[in-house]
Amino acid sequence: MQIYNPRFILLIISLLLFISCMQKKEPLPLVGTSSGNSFTIPDSTWQKLNNFKHKKKQIAFLLKLSEQYLNTQAQYSLELARLAEQLSEGTNLRAEKATSLYWKAFILNQEDPQNIQLQKALADVKISIELFEKLNKPLWLSRALNLRALIHYNLYDEPTGAIYNKKSQQVLKENNLAPENHPKIWADVFRTAGNIELYTSKNTDTVLYYFDLSYRCYKLIQDTSSLARLLNNYAIIYENRKELSLADSAFQKAINLYNSAGNNFQKASIYLDYATFLANRFKASKEKKWFDKSNQFLFKAMSLGPLKITEIHFQYGANFQNLASYNKPISKVLFDSASFHYEKVLEIGVKEKNTKYIEKAAQEISKICLKIDFNKCQNLLAKTSSSYQAIVDSTTIALNIASQKMEVFQEEQANRERQRIIIWSIISFIGLIIFFVALFQRSRIRFLNNQLSMRLESLRSQMNPHFISNSLNAIDSLINQGRNEEASEYIIDFSRLCRLILSNSKKDLISIKKEIETLSYYLSLEKLRMRKNLNYSFDIQKGLNIDEIQIPPMLLQPFIENSIVHGIQKKQAPGHILISIKKTSSNIIECIVEDDGIGREKAKAFKIQSMVDRPSWGINITKERIESIKKIKGAEFEIIDLFNHKKQACGTRIIIRFPSITKLKTQS
Repeated sequence: MQIYNPRFILLIISLLLFISCMQKKEPLPLVGTSSGNSFTIPDSTWQKLNNFKHKKKQIAFLLKLSEQYLNTQAQYSLELARLAEQLSEGTNLRAEKATSLYWKAFILNQEDPQNIQLQKALADVKISIELFEKLNKPLWLSRALNLRALIHYNLYDEPTGAIYNKKSQQVLKENNLAPENHPKIWADVFRTAGNIELYTSKNTDTVLYYFDLSYRCYKLIQDTSSLARLLNNYAIIYENRKELSLADSAFQKAINLYNSAGNNFQKASIYLDYATFLANRFKASKEKKWFDKSNQFLFKAMSLGPLKITEIHFQYGANFQNLASYNKPISKVLFDSASFHYEKVLEIGVKEKNTKYIEKAAQEISKICLKIDFNKCQNLLAKTSSSYQAIVDSTTIALNIASQKMEVFQEEQANRERQRIIIWSIISFIGLIIFFVALFQRSRIRFLNNQLSMRLESLRSQMNPHFISNSLNAIDSLINQGRNEEASEYIIDFSRLCRLILSNSKKDLISIKKEIETLSYYLSLEKLRMRKNLNYSFDIQKGLNIDEIQIPPMLLQPFIENSIVHGIQKKQAPGHILISIKKTSSNIIECIVEDDGIGREKAKAFKIQSMVDRPSWGINITKERIESIKKIKGAEFEIIDLFNHKKQACGTRIIIRFPSITKLKTQS
C-alpha cells in the first residue's frame, strides 16, 4: 500500500479522530441534588443553572454565586465551587477549572486552618497555580501563590510559606499591579507576610509594618470582614508585646465589626481568640475576673452552634487547669473539670480531624494525669493513644487523596498533550509516528517514576503507626508497673515525638538534624524504660552540614529498635548503641548503626522474637524503601556481624550509603 494513497490517509485520520474523541470525558449530568456531598444545592439554583446552555456560562454563574456566599454560607459556597470544578472536567475551560480549584482551596483554608483537609486544599491550589501560569493570568496567579503561602503557614511550614508570599509579591510588581489599583490582593499579601514574619523573624515592628500596609488597603475598599480579621491579628501582636490595653481595644473593635457584619463562624472565632487572651491575663495576674470573663466568651462561642468546638473545649480545660493551680482547696474538682474538657477534645477532635488540638490536649493530660483519679487517668491515656492512631489514619487518607488528585491532573495534562499531537499528526503523518514514539517513551518513564514515588509513600505511611504503637506499648507497661512519674515524663516526650513523626511523614526527605532529633527522643524513651541496661551515643562528623543535607525520614529507627530488641535486651550486661553519620570523600553519606549485643547468630539460636511473636515490620519496610531508593539514587545497604579476638559474636553493624542530597537540590 502506498503511503500517500488517499483512502489510506482518510482511514488514518478517521482512526485518530476516534481515539481523540474516546479520550474526552462524558459531561456531568445536571441533576437536582449534589450527590455524594453532605450539602444539598437548592432546586432554585439548579433551575437557574439549567437556563444556561453552555458550560462556560454555567461555571461563571456558579463561581459568582460561590464568591457571593463566601462569608455567609461557607458550606454552600464550597459545594458551588466543587460543582463548577466538576463541570470544567473534560473540557478546554482551563481558566474556569483553575478558578474553581482556587476557591475550593480558599474556603477549606478559611473554614478551619487546623483541619487535615488542608492537604486537599494544598493539592488544589498547586494545580491552580500551574494552570494560571500557563494561561498567563498574573493577578490570579498572585492570589493563588499567596493562598499557597497561607496554607503552608497553617501547616506550620512558615519558611515555605514565606517563599510563596514573596513570589506572589514579585508577580504583582513584575506586572505593574500597584496597590492603589488592586488593594484587595495587596492587602491579603501584606497580611500573610505579617503573620509569617511573626513566626520566622519574630520582629513585631516588621509585623506591624505589614499589618499597617494591609489595614490601609482594606480600609480603601471598606472590606469589613477582612478588617475585623486583621484587627484580631493586631490584638495578638499587642499581646505579645505586653501592650494589653491596646490588645483588648483591638479585640473589642474586631468583635463589634463581626457582630454587625460577620457570620457565626467568624463570631465564634473572635470570641474564642478573645477568651484565650482573657485566660492569659488570668494566668499572669491570678485575678479571677479574667477567668470568669474568659468562660463567658467561651459560652457565647459555643452557643453559636457546632463551630470550633474542639478549640473551645480545650480552652475550657486550660482555664480550669490554671484555676486549680491557684485554688488548692478545690483543686481536685477543678482538675476533674479540666480532664472532662480535655476528654471532649480527644473525642470531638478526631471527628473534626483537628490534629493540633489533640496534640495540645495530650500534653496537658500528661501534666494533670497524676492529679486526678487513677482510673480516669488510665482512661484518658487510652483515649489519647486511640485519638493519635485515628489522626494518623486520617492524615494518611488525606495525603493519599491529595496525591491521587495530582496524579489525575497530571494524567489530564498528558491526555491534552496527546490530543494536540494527534491534531498536528493529521497534517504530517510522518511527524505523528515520531511524536508517538517519543510520547510513549516519556509516558513510560513518567509512569515508572510515579510507581516508585507511590511505593515510597506507601512504605513511609506504614512506618508511622508501627512506631507509635511501639511507644504506646512502652507507656502502658510503665503505668501497669505503677511508675507514674516516669510515665508522665514518657508521655510528654512521646507527644513531642508524635508531632515530629506526623510532620516528617509528609515529606520525602528531611534534614539530618531532624532525623537526629527524632532518634534522640526515641532513644531517651527506651533509655527511660531499660534504665542502665541501655546506653547510646551519636558520632556526627565535624563540619557536616546537618541542616542542609537531606535523608529519608525514619530511616535508622527500625535498625536501632532491632538492635535493642534482638541484640541488647538478652545481653547479661549493659549494652551500647552507636549512631554514626559522616560524609565520605566521594560525596557519599554513610549512616552506621552499631551495637555490642549478642549478635545475629546467637539471637537466632535463642529464637528471639518480639512480644507478639511477629517479624520486625519496620526492618522489612526500611529494606524495601532502600531497594526503591537504590533504583533512583544508587543507595547501598550492608549488614556486618562483629566478632572479638576470640571470634565470639559481639554485635552487629548496619551501614547505609547514598549520594549526598542537599535542601537546594530537593527544592529544585
